[in-house]
Amino acid sequence: MKNSKRGTLARIAVAACALATIVGCATTQVVQPAQPPGDGKARVYFIREKYPPYVHEARLVINGTLAATVANNDFVVVNVPVGPASVDVKVTDGKPFSYDMPVNAAEDIYVVLTGSVRKTGQGIQYNKIVIDLQWSLAAYRIDRAEAESIVKGFGKHLP
Repeated sequence: MKNSKRGTLARIAVAACALATIVGCATTQVVQPAQPPGDGKARVYFIREKYPPYVHEARLVINGTLAATVANNDFVVVNVPVGPASVDVKVTDGKPFSYDMPVNAAEDIYVVLTGSVRKTGQGIQYNKIVIDLQWSLAAYRIDRAEAESIVKGFGKHLP
């Protein structure tokens, strides 16, 4: 009987750990599915490649409105109106990143979000360990062939 209880408790513990892992993972979701370019809107592929912190999803806010979330080493497709666009990339426990993106025509646009974090020092302050980090974040446009190559490295394909 004891072995049966132990086996049941072990299965419950494994299930709880699996659930915690699933719930804690970053996800890729769009608020509204992207349509082909046209009607005054471009279709923008945001490709997140090595954008820290890696375990959290990045929230893409376009012109003040949440457009999508994207996991590291994944991509998302959203529509962006033609004209100047304000892009905010927000990651829990990460440094916020904002930039202006000109959208000149109703076309397909491919943008890579990338970066790195490195430790620049550490010390003790008020009985706490303090670690200094230097963030380097970037967003840049690429062509479709380069976008396909990056996404292929994730084991995925562009539509």
